[in-house]
Amino acid sequence: MKNVRLFLTLAVVFIVSAATVTSCKKYEDGPMLSLRTKTHRVVNDWKLETYYLDDVNKTDSLGISNYTESFKDDGTVLRSFISVAGDTVSDTCTWAFANKKENLELTGADSLEISEQIGFVTPANLKILRLKEKELWYSFEKNGATHEFHLLQK
Repeated sequence: MKNVRLFLTLAVVFIVSAATVTSCKKYEDGPMLSLRTKTHRVVNDWKLETYYLDDVNKTDSLGISNYTESFKDDGTVLRSFISVAGDTVSDTCTWAFANKKENLELTGADSLEISEQIGFVTPANLKILRLKEKELWYSFEKNGATHEFHLLQK
């Protein structure tokens, strides 16, 4: 009888734990479970590692270089890069979570000239694909195209 109770208790604990862990995964490529809050993972200094346009790696075709984003606790984000023309450009905008923390909403962000072929885009509503301590991946739609940024901790 004691063994049956122990077995049932362990089975219930296992089922509840499995349901909890699988429900913790919010983003497509996110962690199954994290002890750090989403805010603590976003607030960081990030550098662009890879850029995709409609699922095709276009990092080598980018007209901008040294792209970085610094998300701050106070709700601001500083973006900086070297433009197509070779100028150092930086701007500050505000950020907040949206859509049950599945998106990052940027307000007041300037347009980026990704390349001469792609032209200017203004990232505003970013769908979070991966949010880990050292990785931030997001995508956004502009002019019928999907732009995806993979950033690493600086």
